[in-house]
Amino acid sequence: MTAAAARLSAALAGRYRIERELGQGGMATVYLAHDEKHDRKVAIKVLHEDLGATLGPERFLAEIKTTAKLQHPHVLPLLDSGSTDIGDGKGGLLYYVMPFVEGESLRDRLDREKQLPIDDALRIAREVGDALSMAHGHGIIHRDIKPENILLQGGHALVADFGIALAVQHAGGQRMTQTGLSLGTPQYMSPEQAMGEKSVDARADIYALGAVTYEMLVGEPPFTGATVQAIVAKVLSSEPEPPTTMRKTIPAHVEDAVLTALAKLPADRFADVKSFVAALSGGQTSGARTQAARHGGKSMGEHGRAWAVAGVTLGVFAGVAIGYAVWRGGAAGRGAGRGAGLVSRAYLMQPAAEALPGGTTNFVVSPDGSEIVYVGPGDQPGTTQLWRKRRSDLHATRIPGTAGGYAAFFAPDGSSIAYYTSAGLVKRSLAGGESVTIATGLRGAQARGAWLDDGRIVAMSGANSYILSADGSGLQPFVRSEAMVGYNAYMVDPLPGSRGVLIQACPAACSRTTIYVAEADTKAAKVVVDGRNPVYLATGHLAYINAEGALMVAPFNLKTLSITGNAVPVAERVSSLSVSRTGTMVYRESEPGEAFRAVWVDRSGRATDVDSTWLAHISSFNISPDGRRLAASVVVGGQQHLYVKDLPSGPLAKFTNGALNHFRPAWSADGKKIRFIRGDKTFALVEKNADGSGDIREVPALEHQIVEATSSRNGEWLVMRTGGTDTSRTILVQRLGVDSVPHPVNSGPGNKLGLAVSPDARYVAFQSAVAGLPEVYVSPFPGMSAARWQVSLAGGFEPRWSPDGKELYYVNFKDELMVARLAFGSGVTVQSTVRLFDVRGYQRDGGFHVYEPDATGQRFFMLRQEHYPGDLVVVDNWFTELRDKLKLPK
Repeated sequence: MTAAAARLSAALAGRYRIERELGQGGMATVYLAHDEKHDRKVAIKVLHEDLGATLGPERFLAEIKTTAKLQHPHVLPLLDSGSTDIGDGKGGLLYYVMPFVEGESLRDRLDREKQLPIDDALRIAREVGDALSMAHGHGIIHRDIKPENILLQGGHALVADFGIALAVQHAGGQRMTQTGLSLGTPQYMSPEQAMGEKSVDARADIYALGAVTYEMLVGEPPFTGATVQAIVAKVLSSEPEPPTTMRKTIPAHVEDAVLTALAKLPADRFADVKSFVAALSGGQTSGARTQAARHGGKSMGEHGRAWAVAGVTLGVFAGVAIGYAVWRGGAAGRGAGRGAGLVSRAYLMQPAAEALPGGTTNFVVSPDGSEIVYVGPGDQPGTTQLWRKRRSDLHATRIPGTAGGYAAFFAPDGSSIAYYTSAGLVKRSLAGGESVTIATGLRGAQARGAWLDDGRIVAMSGANSYILSADGSGLQPFVRSEAMVGYNAYMVDPLPGSRGVLIQACPAACSRTTIYVAEADTKAAKVVVDGRNPVYLATGHLAYINAEGALMVAPFNLKTLSITGNAVPVAERVSSLSVSRTGTMVYRESEPGEAFRAVWVDRSGRATDVDSTWLAHISSFNISPDGRRLAASVVVGGQQHLYVKDLPSGPLAKFTNGALNHFRPAWSADGKKIRFIRGDKTFALVEKNADGSGDIREVPALEHQIVEATSSRNGEWLVMRTGGTDTSRTILVQRLGVDSVPHPVNSGPGNKLGLAVSPDARYVAFQSAVAGLPEVYVSPFPGMSAARWQVSLAGGFEPRWSPDGKELYYVNFKDELMVARLAFGSGVTVQSTVRLFDVRGYQRDGGFHVYEPDATGQRFFMLRQEHYPGDLVVVDNWFTELRDKLKLPK
């Protein structure tokens, strides 16, 4: 028995006998207990201690009495509630008691069956709707409808925790906001709840029931994501896929009803639950069928946020939506493409909501050339979603169930894809169904694979390589050759007839890239040529990109697995490519995301160029204390190096060299040094004299990997963030000139990003998702664990202090730059919060700041996305052009 269970058992002795823990949720832990007085089993929910301490027993117990009055066949009644305090000095635990249901939750059934029979799903929705209608008639909103709170007894629904969320919110009052505690479950949370609105009505429950009904019919909620932040961002900015795109048997009136219930604006939903239930049964809808239903689930992202993630992984590159060049051809593309042998070339211009990220290996064309699959824009840094762009469709669509997927590759017949997630290697039919993990442990940032004609899969990640059947059986080590010792694989391409695979690999730091060929049966590997992105062409050639970015083509013998003639350049400025067996080529031009213009933006949002002649792919920067120089990490050829520029229009001088990446510069307080992160597979804080003299020196960090550093304005403190997993100990501080090495400080729970020390060095601002949604907080410095005051509401990122330390700037979830006026006393309070301007179209990081106020606090140095090189180019019937260039017989 846990310590918490033992405390509860001691407090309730004689009334309830605790038997075992049943589970834990976001607000409470549930125990199975025996009611001694009535000789029956009950379920006791105990609020988590931090939540209980915030609420206090008196108000909570007073509020919860309201829910005890609810009586309905589909409502699980509240039997008892109370607060324990056994005089052990640990305070009381808030609890409430419900009947123990012999059955299962809707979540249990969904986990087992995924999709319910349509009749069952509609019956459960109607029963839950009846319970909600009764409660709404008494003025009670549930606020947390989800499959876990719907119990099934004899196949019928019982709604649990009725009104508990309301009691928690009412009892917590302002303290809920101050501590950042949130209510609701993101997959089922209405947009107004996600935005943190205090006053929500019955239409929030209608939205949640719509989301639950959607999941019962489709097999997953309307919005999924790798993190809470990712899900919330989709709830706020995207439309759900129409259910019939994933399950054709859903009646049209049911789809209409569900999508109306899921409308973003409460006014566009049903007026009451009865209307929703009637619409599910075939009655009239409100006529407010959503745009997603009318337009095939078109995302609203072009009207929402476009994230640009910079740093070690260059993240999402979202372009301006000019519209797609129609990638036509349909079935014809499987043969001759657009006309018999007619070569066509067009840009694939993408709306921001559907854009590919800035990586160069995140798209693949199908074997017949009829579509591409790619990693689409994540809603938050670090999140991904696989997308599918059919050449017959104007818009791309998300592939359901692939959140967090990357490095996809097609089956030989194009009917399925395989891809990687944090769980391992996964495969999925493009006709529908579930994603199936076929090999756990096969994963990693550089994991890649190829599907051979005989059904086997070659899976490679770094120095590890395997071959296995498509069902996951027969896993064996693959490459057995001294030729690749010390080299890590970064790309794999299959050869026809299951002959083997082409592999792009490089040594540590990728000082050179080499193409190898490995036989499938002997598993022997040998060097073919220096280059990257190898692709075998059905014309009998090897295509690859050389060090200068030129696309080279050389004849390749499948019997000897070797090049048999000279390589010929056929295109310039190629960053990555994929070629179908039928001759459709998709390639990316140049270096994606390289054009950012430095600008000053005043508080009204008006931008002025810093240097109109300067465009660069800048991933991070910092302005010197005197405001006269800029240290910037500039991406060239996929590598990040530091440059120093005299402002406004001085020359750009290279500051670092070598094979490693250098980024996130930070000037010392006296302007004599620049500290920055040096990284590849590991990260370290280093420094160099700002005038360029001397060598790079590593800053002692107790063997921690450092991913961010800043110093106080008075030059007294150096503050660092590590990549550690113990979030309460990831901040290191060092008193310069006093401490020889930094030391960890207890900074409290949750990761802390975007560190910013106040001008007087008394406080530190940061963003943290400790309560689910990333918010901006302020804590005392250096004793961060002493207190934490929340500054932002409904999302906050990238805090920066004003020069006088009286204001704090941050970016909210609507992509707006906000300024909070602060007051300091026994704590920190927010006196006012004002919106300054929209930051869409400017570079974003989501964690590390990519804007800086000047010495007046009246304008901000920012990076504006000026234009968008690196677009995809689609070439139909490329083999016709290639034969002409190589003078091959037709």
